[in-house]
Amino acid sequence: MKFKFSKEVNRAIEINKPRDIGSCINTFVDAYKNYRTIRELAHTKINGKDGEEMNKSREDIFKATFTLYEVSASMAEFKAHFENVLKVLSNSQSEQEVNDYITSAFIYPYSITKNRSHSPIEAIYATCNNIEIINEFFDASQKNTDSILLSGSSAWGPFYAVSGKLPESIVSLGMEQRGLKEMSDVDFLMVLNDINQMERLVDSLIDKKLLNETEKQRFKKFKMLYEGNSAEVFSIRGNYKGTEESLHLLLGSSLERIAYSLEEKTVDQLGYLKDFRPDLGSSLHGGYPIKDLLGLTSITFVPSIYQVKEGDIELGYISQISTGGFTDIKGHKTYLIGILGFFLLITPVVLHDKDSNLSKNIMVLKNNVREVLNNQEPVYIPREERMPSVVLHAIKSDLIKS
Repeated sequence: MKFKFSKEVNRAIEINKPRDIGSCINTFVDAYKNYRTIRELAHTKINGKDGEEMNKSREDIFKATFTLYEVSASMAEFKAHFENVLKVLSNSQSEQEVNDYITSAFIYPYSITKNRSHSPIEAIYATCNNIEIINEFFDASQKNTDSILLSGSSAWGPFYAVSGKLPESIVSLGMEQRGLKEMSDVDFLMVLNDINQMERLVDSLIDKKLLNETEKQRFKKFKMLYEGNSAEVFSIRGNYKGTEESLHLLLGSSLERIAYSLEEKTVDQLGYLKDFRPDLGSSLHGGYPIKDLLGLTSITFVPSIYQVKEGDIELGYISQISTGGFTDIKGHKTYLIGILGFFLLITPVVLHDKDSNLSKNIMVLKNNVREVLNNQEPVYIPREERMPSVVLHAIKSDLIKS
């Protein structure tokens, strides 16, 4: 399935302009050649504004790639067009010479000391890999869910901010293969009608080998915790095809509480849901900062955590997962954006939405935030340092009350 990205991502690249495949390929080739030229200038320190121009050149590639994706009829067609682009760039039809060019494209960013940006070619390959995984999870989940939302870098930074495994050709040259935590994961929010539907979903994903068998025991415990009002979100960490997946399963009633900001709250007015998660996560040690959209404050959210066991078997932890919250800071109304609030507000990709319930709740939260911001443009968006600036601008514009 070749799915549609969020309207913010689509709007940012002006995909409505008519384009043919040939012009899209030429645009990509020109953008990538310009990027390589700027990289060379930066490497030799000829260009004093290398950072700003480098970012622009990478965004030009992002726009060209996304446009090529949009005009392609399928993922298979997009990948075929991209292979043609690489042949044009390598000036060869030889598979070996094209592969050598790809290897050089992966290596090239590391020629600049202390540069952390991944190559545009890597971001494209990693996004394609994630899309294949997303489609497999979608196919296995659609029947047993009411709604499926995609978040994370695959949603707000496709073909730009996504990183993945290094090709074996790179590893063979002496570079260390990345671990799971160094690669982009795939983030899902799945909404269910009731706890029994949630159980059928988990069983289906296990049967299709997308999740580990141990999730059966974890879900059995979650069901008991849910019935005792001790847990509301069932979170899963998967490792499918060498890529980490993060799944957050919740009921429609919990989704509405996020949208209408009716969850339980901390003294700082941060909403939260009770999350049964498989691990502590690095961000839970000592809490993690949550900022408001207007940049007025930063609150350290320290969730309460306790371990869940079945005999001697560790099944996970009950923790508070932040949704966000509306608050007043020095006479200014603003919105503190938590993890689940981010999922609904920032470039959500709605893959499946029976009865449009997810879309309705996204608009409820968005309109509530617009009302509070009252035509003030947000000055802070989580992950903004990794987003293409055109997408970031579209996100901020969308949150301004019309």
